[in-house]
Amino acid sequence: MVHRHPTLYRILGLVFLGITLLLICIDVALDWPASTRTAVFILSVFPLLLALVYFQLGTQEERGF
Repeated sequence: MVHRHPTLYRILGLVFLGITLLLICIDVALDWPASTRTAVFILSVFPLLLALVYFQLGTQEERGF
């Protein structure tokens, strides 16, 4: 049986949150056409969702669900 530690999920959540913030900062800092900026902004939603999922998994593992 695999023992999952809540800290692992939180670390992965922070990694994906950092990726999201990095994508948004790159999107704001560079002078790209509007269509490219929109595409990068939409793509930054996926790591944000992964970050939220990992934070939720960490909370559930901590509570024992």
